[in-house]
Amino acid sequence: MLEKKDLEAIAELIDARMAKTDSRLDQMDSRLDQMDSRLDQMDSRFEQIDSQFAQVNDRFGQLEKTMTEKIEHAIEESENFLLDEMERYDKKNERQFDKINQRLDVLEQICRGTRNDSAMIDILFKTLEKHECRIQRLEHMMA
Repeated sequence: MLEKKDLEAIAELIDARMAKTDSRLDQMDSRLDQMDSRLDQMDSRFEQIDSQFAQVNDRFGQLEKTMTEKIEHAIEESENFLLDEMERYDKKNERQFDKINQRLDVLEQICRGTRNDSAMIDILFKTLEKHECRIQRLEHMMA
């Protein structure tokens, strides 16, 4: 068996080892505490980031609403402008159609007059031919 000195030496070695292990465990506890602190800081930072993202999302929502309103307003103005332009061109085209209708009425009157003149000339030619025939018959009878 081992002597008392050997046992005491072994006990001292074990105590020294235990002290080193306790020291290492204390260091590990300290490191774990530091890591917990850093994780808490990271959690806090993530909460700040989440808060900032929420603010950014709110801002984007406001911008989207504002842009939608501006676009709708611009579309409404464009529609009104186009309707006004269409009405203006419609009135202009109506005036031109009225002028064309007036000219067409004048042309129809001229055509009627020309047809009447043509019919009258035809009647005059027929009458002239009848008179020429009568004159020729009378000349034949006198000769």
